[in-house]
Amino acid sequence: MTIDRLTREDFTDLPPASLAIRLKDGDLPLAVTGLRDLPGHSPRSAPFAVTLEGPRDPMLPQGIYPLMHPKHGQLDVFIVPVARDQAHTQYELIFN
Repeated sequence: MTIDRLTREDFTDLPPASLAIRLKDGDLPLAVTGLRDLPGHSPRSAPFAVTLEGPRDPMLPQGIYPLMHPKHGQLDVFIVPVARDQAHTQYELIFN
């Protein structure tokens, strides 16, 4: 599957920590904590954003990473860190 065919349903009702970023030191588990629709001003028929939460460390800088999806396998996605607290880092993925 290519990322241009993903829909928000591909991120709905996933078990906690069923997503992961593949790093050379091992996988970084991530859980979906939010989904939201975005205005439809792009070629994608239904643009959306996904908020993911992972451990506080390591905090990944924004960039393209291999996201392991339980149904679709490896998807190369652009991830932006958007928040961090004592225990977690949150990331956002935008599909437009």
